[in-house]
Amino acid sequence: MHPGCYLLAVIVVAFTAKQVFTWLGARPPYDELISESFSMSGSTTVSSETAGEIGSMLTLAADRVVESQ
Repeated sequence: MHPGCYLLAVIVVAFTAKQVFTWLGARPPYDELISESFSMSGSTTVSSETAGEIGSMLTLAADRVVESQ
């Protein structure tokens, strides 16, 4: 069997297991984890400066990935 098939099978199994554990309640949903982290920090808003910095970091990372391909 081609190694790509094994990789695809592992990705499908991992994603399915994550969804099943979330559905059964053994793992909190991703949106709850994010909202908890914001409430723990005490901040409910993000400044435009911080959002701009995050956006520029993501753009830089995407450019590096494209360049490496």
